[in-house]
Amino acid sequence: DLYKVESSVLKQEDTHTILSVLDTLKPWFSMIHQFSSVHVVAVKGYAENENWYRAVKLLSVLYNAILRNIVPGLMPFLLDTFLRSIEPYFNIIQVWLTEGRLEDWSQEFIFYKD
Repeated sequence: DLYKVESSVLKQEDTHTILSVLDTLKPWFSMIHQFSSVHVVAVKGYAENENWYRAVKLLSVLYNAILRNIVPGLMPFLLDTFLRSIEPYFNIIQVWLTEGRLEDWSQEFIFYKD
């Protein structure tokens, strides 16, 4: 969708005003605003918390954003971000269950080994 807008403007076959381009981009601005709101909630209090809490909070905020999303175009971005964020957890769990080692060098996993 964005590529089509960019291609159309670059071809210069039609007349494009700033207003018409902004009107075309309005849904994208809405998605960026929603995604930005998710980011603000996820990183609030970042400096005061430990890594495991930061990771859990990020996953929780992303999961809640997926459940509460009302912008259909934003869903693929939220899902992609959530899946990329939870992947390290799955990797830690996979090593833990298959090899018996709890390897969490960044101390982001909710469980820890003494």
